[in-house]
Formats: sequence, structure tokens, C-alpha cells
Amino acid sequence: MMDMSDKEKFLALLYSTDPANIKLAIEMASGVPALQAEIDDYLQLYEALFKREEKEKSDFEKIQLLNRSSLDISGQNVACLPDTISRLSKLARLDLSDNQLQTLSDSIGDLSVLKELNLRGNRLQTLPNSIGTLRALEILDLSWNQFQTLLDPMEPLTMLKELYLDGNQLQALPNYIGIFKALTTLYLSYNALQTLPDSIGELTSLELLNLHNNQLQTFPVEIGQLTTLEVLDISSNQLQQLPDSIGDLTALRRLALFDNQLQTLPSSISQLTALEMRSLHGNQLQIFPDSICTLTTLDTLLLSDNTLQVLPESIGQLTGLQQLNLHGNQFQTFPVEVSQITTLEVLLLSDNALQILPESIGQLTDLQQLSLDDNQLQVLPKSIGALIDLEELTLSNNQLTHLPEEIKQLSKLERLDIKNNALTETEVAQLKQWLPHCEITSDFN
Repeated sequence: MMDMSDKEKFLALLYSTDPANIKLAIEMASGVPALQAEIDDYLQLYEALFKREEKEKSDFEKIQLLNRSSLDISGQNVACLPDTISRLSKLARLDLSDNQLQTLSDSIGDLSVLKELNLRGNRLQTLPNSIGTLRALEILDLSWNQFQTLLDPMEPLTMLKELYLDGNQLQALPNYIGIFKALTTLYLSYNALQTLPDSIGELTSLELLNLHNNQLQTFPVEIGQLTTLEVLDISSNQLQQLPDSIGDLTALRRLALFDNQLQTLPSSISQLTALEMRSLHGNQLQIFPDSICTLTTLDTLLLSDNTLQVLPESIGQLTGLQQLNLHGNQFQTFPVEVSQITTLEVLLLSDNALQILPESIGQLTDLQQLSLDDNQLQVLPKSIGALIDLEELTLSNNQLTHLPEEIKQLSKLERLDIKNNALTETEVAQLKQWLPHCEITSDFN
């Protein structure tokens, strides 16, 4: 009869990451029913987890796979996690994404060294209480499940650095969210959140907060306490205003505010001096906020689909700006202030009411893309020929009767769209001679 110490030695060999030890365990089990039963049980765990393995593996290969510190069991059509998952005691990373799980076994809590758990894309509504025993957990992905509340069993997981909850049915966050002080990344997009608890301000290590596509109507003042935040996405909500405390987020590099109901911005925005990208399209801005013009680190400013008619002279202070999107506003004259931003590479002014372009547009010699479609332009200035880096020029749906000969200086132009203008076939033929290497889209294609 085998004593306990012999069995423990056998199991130590069986669960080893050393291939030689695994082979020795298989040899020891030969002719010993009790040991062979242990191996058979272990192999049943493999069969339960890897339902879609295309290549047949030997018993040795299956055991070797189970003994890894990282297991990818994504997309295996697993509907039930066996209790014997607890045998994988060396697991540091477990990916169970894109399966059919509706519940988790309590034995998940026995994976005491687990640092990363991915449950994305299942059908989970609850978590077992034992999830709270995973005190080493640093990354938890619960996105695209069916959670309606953030569950109390998660409260002890204070080592969490990344938490993904996007694509659930959350209507509120619990006040205890503030205990996750190690969190650097928090994804909450595509839920039904209407408010945020004040305790959100206690996440003082947070670097990324994504709240895209919720139902937020207000934003808590406490957000200003997140002074390490670098990326904030609160787009596609119902916000009408922002708190002044947003100006305290001085580490912020990316700010997405598009598709809200903002009519103005707090002056404290001018304090976000590290900001590189700002998305404000799809709001109700009638007046361009002067406070933005001090943000000299901005390289991208997206202001499409608002109701802007003019820009302040101070916009010329945005000396690092490379992309400016003013599509779908109410500009009747070209905002000459834009001509001061000589770093611009992309300028989108389509779907406005422009009737004329000033000669000063020729100052934008770094432009690579210029979009002027869906306006009321009748002529282009000769200075258009100074845009020698231009690669794409869109002029469709205007009232152009001819283009200046200077356009032939645009030797880098790859795409020119002149559909739905008043250009004759002769004019278009002349353009093709001037720009032999350019793809020209016209009414005569």
C-alpha cells in the first residue's frame, strides 16, 4: 500500500513544470491503479477545458500544458468550469474569454497566485464569494457579460491594477469602488451608468478612465482628485456641463468629450497643459472656448458637428496642432485665424457654408489633407499651389467653375475629388494633364 508521502511526491512530480518530472510521474503510475486514477482525473480536467483543440496531444503534452503558469482557454465553448480547476495551483494568468460560462465554480478561489483573470465575453451575472480570496489578482476582465451591479465579493481585491467592466448592464457603482487604490486602468464603457459615486475620487493611482457610452448627466466634482489621470473618455453621454475641478487633472493627455450636450467649457480647461488630443465633436458648442487656445501641447482638436461660426484670434497660439476638424459647423467665411497654425497637417472644413477661401490658406505649407466638400465655393485662391505637401484634396459638392493653374504645383497630390461642381469636361481633362499621377474623381469618370 502506498503511504501519503509517496503520493505527495508523485503529485509534486505530476504538477511540475519540469518535463522530466512529468515523464517520471507517468512512469510511476504505470501498473499502480491509484496513481493512474490521479492522472486520469487530471486528464479529464484537460478535456473539460480544451474542447476545441484541433491537434491531438499525448497525455504527456496535455499534462505539460495544464502545468503552465499561463493558460489560454479562450473560445473553447466551455459552459461549466470544473471544480478540479483548483489543481492548477501554479496559475498566474487564466484566460477564459469568449466561452459560454454563466457561473463560476467556488474552486476558482483556490488559485491563490493568480494575477490575471480574463472572463470577457461570457454570460456571467454573478461571481462566487471565493473570488475575494484571489488577493494576488492585479488584472480582472469582466467585460461583455451581464452584470447589473458590481459585486460585493470583489471588495477584498485591493491589489487590482486593471479592471474591465465595459459592455455590461451596470446602472450604478458601489461606494466601495474607492478601495481599489492601486487601480491604474478602469473601463466602464457601454453600460447604463447615470451617476458616479463621490468615492471615484479616491482612485488616486488611476491613469485611464473610460466611461464612453453611458447615461451620465452630471460629473462629480471629486473627479479633480484623480491627479494621475492621463486618459479620460466621457464621450457619448448626456453631459451639459463639466465641473471646474476638471482643470485639476494636470496630467491629462487625452480627453474625449464628443457626443454630449455641452454648450460651453469651464475656464479651468486652460490648466490642462499636458493635453495632446481633444475630442469635442457632436456637442452644442456655439462659441469656441478661449481657454483651449492656451493648450500649446494639443496636436489634435476635433470640433465637428457643433454650431460654431467663428474662431478666436487666439487659436493661432496652438502652435503644436497637427489635426483640426471643423466639419459640420456653420462657418460662412474661412476662419483666417487657422492660417496662423502652420503646423497643421489635416484640416477638415467640409459641410459648412464657405463661399470663398482667403489667399492666407497658402501659409499652411505642412498640410497633407484638406477637406472642403459640401460648401458653396466658386473659386480657389492661387495660393492653393503653395500647399506642396498636400496629398488629398476634397472639393466635391461646391460651385466651382474652374481651378487655378497653380494647382499643378501640387506634385504630391494623390487624390482629388471634384464631383458635383460646375467644371466642364475640358476643365477636368486639363487637370489630368497638370496632375498625371493624381487619382481624380469627377462627374466624367
